[in-house]
Parts: sequence; structure tokens; C-alpha cells
Amino acid sequence: MKNGNLRSAIVLCGGMSRRMGEDKGSMIINKKPMILHVLEALNNQIDEAILVLNNSERIAKYKKIIHENYFSQDLNNVFSYDLIFLEDEIKDQGPLSGIMTGLENISSNYALILPCDSPFVNDNFISFMFDSLDTRLAIDTNNNSSKNSHLDDLNFIDAFVPYHYKNKESNDFFSFKHKNYNYSHDNHDENVNNNYNNFFNNNYFLNNENERLKNFLLKNSEPLHSIYRKNNSKKIRKLLNSNVHDVKSLLQSINSYFLLMNSDNTFKNINTKEDF
Repeated sequence: MKNGNLRSAIVLCGGMSRRMGEDKGSMIINKKPMILHVLEALNNQIDEAILVLNNSERIAKYKKIIHENYFSQDLNNVFSYDLIFLEDEIKDQGPLSGIMTGLENISSNYALILPCDSPFVNDNFISFMFDSLDTRLAIDTNNNSSKNSHLDDLNFIDAFVPYHYKNKESNDFFSFKHKNYNYSHDNHDENVNNNYNNFFNNNYFLNNENERLKNFLLKNSEPLHSIYRKNNSKKIRKLLNSNVHDVKSLLQSINSYFLLMNSDNTFKNINTKEDF
């Protein structure tokens, strides 16, 4: 049974690592494999984590990494959530395939996507994303409760996507107009860490905006650090069958909600050895 109260995360570990030349998630940074930085950041934040890898050999490798680093401990005590390993259903098709595989197997209605090569992701960011999800869904549920009592039929948000000013050019590019969504966020704001300011007046539904703002949001977004609705797996499969592989194409085809965030190391990927 799918449970909307559960929190799920999907960690993408199936990349080809062409620029790095070796498996990134298993590489050591700050005396620890990158994948362990991500898994430890998820502790006490979620109920299940699904690691999507591209073959059975890599699954065995990652299981070994985890057990060897916590060899003297019971993994049930190390991680506060269920740890699930899955093989990519469609091989070598980029992150969209991994997202689809994960979404089809989560036990909740939404999941936070994280790449295995983001060792600086932290619990404040994870909490911010899930708090934003809970707050917005509560608003949508209340607004639609008189129209339809079946939650699965509601026009919920399909993706919660963080964006930030990636450089000064981005910061100067667009002067944002403040919007009033006619509901209070005071209680929620008090629980958000200062490093992750949820500027509600600068949050946007992508499909409601003009082309200039759409392009800005997509350019400055972090689609591999986003929350996606489970039902998106069907749309992803259609995109892959049409030979479309970029995640931003998905964002343009679904009901995507963009959340303004402060920029820090959370989104930093380790793609080449020069990034260390």
C-alpha cells in the first residue's frame, strides 16, 4: 500500500562517470566515500532510500562499501530508514531512467532525488524540501477538498524544484515581481533554517510564467536535487520512448513548482578530479 505520510528519497548511482573516469559514488572525499555522505545526510529525515544503480555488479560494490564502512555496527542502527537497492530498468539513458525506476518503486507519493556525487548535501536542505512539500500539499488539499475528496485525483504539484542565482549574471538577469498567493506562511517560515530561505513571493509555477522567466528558472534550477511525484514515472517513460533524455524537458511537461533558495555547496557535484 502506498502511504502519503512516508518520506522517500531516490539516490542516483547509475551514471557512466565519463569525465571522472571511475565510479564517483565510491570515491573518497573527506575520508569517506561520497555515497556515504549522502546517505548519512538523509538520516532521521526519511523512511526509505532507494539507490538506483546501472547493473548488479555495481549494486554488489555499493553494498560492500556500506558494510565495510560500518562493519562493526548493525545497519538498522546506522540508518534510520529502509535502504533499498534497484537496478536501472532502462540502461544507459541518463538520470531520467534512474528517476523513473525509483519512482515506480517508492512507497510514498513523492520522493526527493539526489545524485550520489553531491557529498555536501545536508540535513537542513532535505528538511527544507520536505517541509515545502508538506506545506504546499496541505494548501492544495484544503483548496480542493470541497471539489473532490479523492486525493489521487487532485491536480497536485508534480515537482518541487529548487533554484538559485548561480552567478552574478543570473542575479542581474531578472528583476522578480513579488506575488501574493493569499495564504500565510508565518508558522512554516519559523521552522526553516536561515540558510534555506523559502521566499514564497519568489516561488513560481513554471507553466504560468512568461518565456523569459521560464528560461531563467530552468537555467538556474537543480532538477537532480528536486522532489518528484510518483505518477511522473509514466510521463518519463513516454519521454524516454521518444528519445528525450534531459530532465529539464520533463520539468516543462509537468506541473513544476520552483522554490527560491540561497546558494551554497549543497548543489556542488564532483564531476572531475579537479573538483576535489
